Amino acid sequence: MGCVIRNRKPALVFYADGRITVTAWAMKMLNLEPGDVINLWEEGKDVYLYGIKNPTGYYKCRLRGNNKASVRTCRCFSAELSHYILDKMGGDKCQVAGGEVKDITVGKGLELILRNIC
Repeated sequence: MGCVIRNRKPALVFYADGRITVTAWAMKMLNLEPGDVINLWEEGKDVYLYGIKNPTGYYKCRLRGNNKASVRTCRCFSAELSHYILDKMGGDKCQVAGGEVKDITVGKGLELILRNIC
């Protein structure tokens, strides 16, 4: 049996080599820009993506512009974050959809829907 409604688009794409693509929608929801840093926060069974604006110092997962065609889509590299999600989902590539933006302990976080997108 397949999906009936196929309008859920990915907010993040995780690859086995540590590459993470953050779509323009997720960037807009968290008010992120190139140069900001992302991380994951886990509360119970829920996993959230949150951003750090204008970080100082060295951070592993700093967003960089992807290409000229999609100005708001960014990419970063973090083997730790990629393997964390890929271990939960399985496979070498995983597209994760985003849910609602909620207030979490570290600020504003985008809830990640950790199940397969059709």
